[in-house]
Amino acid sequence: MRPRAEVIDLCGRWEFLPRDCAREALPPTFPGALAVPGLWEAQGYLDLDGPAWYRRRFAVPDAAGCWTLRFGAVMDAAEVFLNGVPVGAHDGAYTPFELPVTHALAAGENVLDVRVVDHPLTSREHVRRAHGKQGWMNSVFPSPPSLYVTYGGIWQPVELRRHGPVAVTDFHVAADPADVRVSVDVRNHTDAEVRADVQVRLLGRQFAAQVSVPGRGEASVGFEVGPTDAQRWTPADPVLHDASTRVIVGGTESDRGALRCGLRTFAVAGDRFLLNGEPVHLRAALVQGFRHDVLYAEGTDEQIRDEVLAAKRIGLNMLRLHIKAFDPRYLDVCDELGMLVHCDMPVAEPIAHRELGGSGELAEAALRAVREQVRRDRSHPSVVLWSLMNEIGVEQPRARRTDTYEAFTRALYAAATELDPSRPIIENDWIDPGPDRVFLSPVLTAHWYGRLGEHYLRELAGKVEQHAGGRRPLYVSEFGDWGLPLPEPAFADAWWAPGALGAALAELPWAGSAADFIAGTQRYQGLSDRLQGEVIRAGGAAGWCVTELTDVPQEYNGLWTLTRAEKQSTAEIERLCQEVLPVVRRTAWTVFAGAPFAVPLAVCNDGAALPSAELTVTLDGTVAQVSRVELPAAAVARAGSHPLSAPAAVGEYVLDVSVSGRDSTGRA
Repeated sequence: MRPRAEVIDLCGRWEFLPRDCAREALPPTFPGALAVPGLWEAQGYLDLDGPAWYRRRFAVPDAAGCWTLRFGAVMDAAEVFLNGVPVGAHDGAYTPFELPVTHALAAGENVLDVRVVDHPLTSREHVRRAHGKQGWMNSVFPSPPSLYVTYGGIWQPVELRRHGPVAVTDFHVAADPADVRVSVDVRNHTDAEVRADVQVRLLGRQFAAQVSVPGRGEASVGFEVGPTDAQRWTPADPVLHDASTRVIVGGTESDRGALRCGLRTFAVAGDRFLLNGEPVHLRAALVQGFRHDVLYAEGTDEQIRDEVLAAKRIGLNMLRLHIKAFDPRYLDVCDELGMLVHCDMPVAEPIAHRELGGSGELAEAALRAVREQVRRDRSHPSVVLWSLMNEIGVEQPRARRTDTYEAFTRALYAAATELDPSRPIIENDWIDPGPDRVFLSPVLTAHWYGRLGEHYLRELAGKVEQHAGGRRPLYVSEFGDWGLPLPEPAFADAWWAPGALGAALAELPWAGSAADFIAGTQRYQGLSDRLQGEVIRAGGAAGWCVTELTDVPQEYNGLWTLTRAEKQSTAEIERLCQEVLPVVRRTAWTVFAGAPFAVPLAVCNDGAALPSAELTVTLDGTVAQVSRVELPAAAVARAGSHPLSAPAAVGEYVLDVSVSGRDSTGRA
């Protein structure tokens, strides 16, 4: 929530000193300059780790009133000085913080100094902080040229805000249509106790309450709006409602805030997910949020919009925003376009495994990251799932079997549910479901990566059927295969460019061109992803997430390249995303010429029931069978095993299966 008040935008060019020193020893003018917001790696300081200094000079004609300095996010830690006065600090790479600065602000010229620390990979702090995927598997993916470098800088906006004695610090709408609730948190910026009137406007109604706020203290006000028949938020019709709040002190407005919310529910019922009480099958892609120009930051609003629209166009209904708190602008776009979002917390490897537990430096840093991200993003209707951590224990598997791991997990879960009991929470997004080490979550997840081959597809089918259809939904939150990136000569000298790839391709014993080889790998990736996805859908999983939406450095498994050029594999995922999807449940497609063979079929239906749908099997352009199948709503129907005869001549033939009923069609 960003309160609307008198605001001075402090973004732009800041002076920059790429080294550390005592604040008293800072030079009068810094030698460099950087854009804020922005990471320093994206502006030429790729190898800079540790501390550095930023400086911003600005003018305030009139310093009367109370003032708050707000940082959208600083990676990793910040110490802030205004006109030489220390005004506060924050340790956490992805979430906002606000500092009261009235006592240090002057009318006229002001100097803001910020000491920023990017915790180096080898530092003791790095493994005790919620750093996201920075530094992950550095021995496998050296940083650079991989995505997983340690980043630093003031990478989200900075603003100075004037308000009255009592300011809004948090504004939240819990938007269950059956029980709408609103909470407003306020802070008193004066020494004396203040009585304030808090007003809220939502859904055409007004609410008000009076609260006493102690000097330099905080207070919270809650409003029970109750049930409403106002229009719901759905992916097909993402209706947003405006909410606003005002704080009145002594008859004068002291502060105000505004947000947009959507009325909807998302829950778990048995082995299914329910959106607004109706079953929904999750069709997702993982997003790492990397761009070739701004690196680990986000692009423009238009670029975000284009990315989300492209995902919707191929039939995806959810994006998994991976292991960092994304810029809120990304969530705003998903709210507006009706894209469901699975949000990861930045708790990930490498981590201090021996210090896992419910308390201590590591736990406090992880708890702070969880609380700040949930508090910031919980009013977004697009957000339907939280993941508290990702593969914690993968680098030391025995750590996951310890009591301290369980205490760590339970502490993070309690912190998230206290702030947001309305969404399902995934504890540790893990490689195999492992129900015995999932303590509180109503969801089982899996990361199953494999290859296009009979052995792996049989193994995958067995694992899906083992865990799907139980007391908890199975969500395969990562799966996929790899192709190779398209050559992009304009970026050949970039640090993230796959420079060695061309030389490696030239040495292959391959008769065709490198372009043909790359195209072949992309076709392979698409087929492998689709066939794995079909096994997952036909096996009854509640959802899946293909890895990943776009390439990132050293990981070329995107549906689009790093510069968002579409790959051949995208078309196969589009086929996988059909609402009605017939699936040939074979794991091998070689048969003897002229011999009989069986075609076991299943039909996945993510939509309304289709009674007596027509199922057509065609072999090499000739209709072989036509039958009827009953398709229940949001379910998988087994359509039997269909006997066919292979053509007598040896060769390659096309088997086509289609389903039609009313206005829905699907094709395998």
